[in-house]
Amino acid sequence: MMRGFYTAKLGALSYQEHMNLLSNNIANVNTHGYKQTRATFSDLMYQNINREVAELPAMVGHGVRMSKTDLTMSEGPLDPTGNPLDFALTQEGTFFATRNAAGEIEYTRAGNFILSADDSGTYYLAAPNGDRILDNDLEEIIIEEYEQVENLVVDSVDSHGFTHYVVDYYRVNGQQVDAAAYTGNGTHYTVNGRTVAVAQRAGNGTHFNEDGSPIREGTPLDANGRPIRGKELDEHSPLDANGQLITGEPVFVKTTADGEPIIPVASIGVFRFNNPYGLNLTGGNRYIATDISGEAIPLETEPNTKFMQTYLEKSNVEIADQMVKVIEAQRAFNFNSRMIQTADEIAQTVNSLRN
Repeated sequence: MMRGFYTAKLGALSYQEHMNLLSNNIANVNTHGYKQTRATFSDLMYQNINREVAELPAMVGHGVRMSKTDLTMSEGPLDPTGNPLDFALTQEGTFFATRNAAGEIEYTRAGNFILSADDSGTYYLAAPNGDRILDNDLEEIIIEEYEQVENLVVDSVDSHGFTHYVVDYYRVNGQQVDAAAYTGNGTHYTVNGRTVAVAQRAGNGTHFNEDGSPIREGTPLDANGRPIRGKELDEHSPLDANGQLITGEPVFVKTTADGEPIIPVASIGVFRFNNPYGLNLTGGNRYIATDISGEAIPLETEPNTKFMQTYLEKSNVEIADQMVKVIEAQRAFNFNSRMIQTADEIAQTVNSLRN
């Protein structure tokens, strides 16, 4: 049996795996924070086919295999987004930390964060899939909230100069209720616990009661033209999607003068590893620490030396470089396939000679 047949077969299989790796790199060319992987090949064992003459060995190899893959930790270009929830790490080999739903800590280079609220209405800094972003002590980062229990106003300025805007969110019996609208001046009344909207007001001699008596001018009327006899709601009172008064406590998120949420930037944890190339990929742009990578070490430097706000790091995949590797892998696969065919033809010829 020809060794070349199996040697070429292993070569074809190895370059098929290499194509799979390159395809994954190219597919993630627009994945923020993605780090490309690189294949490393090694030859297989050798056999001395000239064992009778030890001084003149004739060593024949048995093919190749993709022995390992390596992460390329070079920084990707920065993409300005203008979003205050976007952060781009500025040091090679550093990572943000996240805690997933199972409580496991993972690490990522992707800084496209969101605000995520739990069932109690507390806001956290989170990854797009809801995993919580952690600080240097591996604690979740809470976004500070303001609760106003006085008459609701559309916006206000606190003693620190921060402007607060209504976020259409209220706590009612521990549940979140969104405001669909707010009342105007004299536009809504409460009647027997229900909210009734004013459709119009009676004019002088324009509307009458069932007994024929005129309704006083200026009296609020409902959609059926009947007088509304109840308590007038204050202006800016919140209404739910059914037009009913929301009786819970309004929640304000701390914002800048432009209405953007104040993110505790100094609290965002950034970590490094003694050997970041030893991290394991888990998918979702996440890595987990291993014995080879060592434990995560928090960076204690100033935030502006660790990351840039309103930017995202692009993938470090270079399309031109990857396409060159694709052509190389394609050619190697084709040649190995041709070698399989050639070896098979030679084997057939040899077998015919024996007969």
